[in-house]
Amino acid sequence: MDNKKCISPLKLIRAKCLDCVGGSAKEVKLCTCDGIQSTSCALFPCRFGKRPAEGKKRIFTDKQRQEIADRFKKAREAKRAAVVSA
Repeated sequence: MDNKKCISPLKLIRAKCLDCVGGSAKEVKLCTCDGIQSTSCALFPCRFGKRPAEGKKRIFTDKQRQEIADRFKKAREAKRAAVVSA
């Protein structure tokens, strides 16, 4: 089995966009392949290597925030326990 590193699809899209504009991050930002000014590119929304915004920012209640914080705390503790026991 190969020990190749897995690259996320978003990072691959970013690499493709950099290749398309000649390796310039500034040109990726200025890209006009949005379908309005120029030809349309399906990768345009993901060109920065991050998920595009999907609507409004989520608003959590205090109870939901606490539940999320507790889940993250448990996950961090489990990760630390796994590292210590390894």
